[in-house]
Amino acid sequence: MTFLLEWPSLERAAQLVIDRRADWDGRHHDVLGPAAATLEERFPLAATVPYRAVINDILKRGKSPAYGQAARYLAVLEALSGLLPTDAPIESHQDCHAALKASHGRKLGIWSLVAPTKRT
Repeated sequence: MTFLLEWPSLERAAQLVIDRRADWDGRHHDVLGPAAATLEERFPLAATVPYRAVINDILKRGKSPAYGQAARYLAVLEALSGLLPTDAPIESHQDCHAALKASHGRKLGIWSLVAPTKRT
């Protein structure tokens, strides 16, 4: 991911992130988080992909010390959700949030840190 962000064309890097969205390993949060932050302003859809990868990894592995980070990323995703195209090739923020809650609802440590999602 660091390599992608050093490309002269951040637009091409963003497209590759989206195209390869199933391939990002959330364990690399030290790289994926900053990469997502770099993409946020101009490429919110591309930024969403690495943020979700990190959140999914944290919850899947039950990394409770990282729940604060996951909660912050969920808040960023909430803010970015209104910028995503309606025909985005990924599920909506609300659907993603609901799926996380359904899969990891018993991990109260994370949900106590997360603001409720907006209803449209």
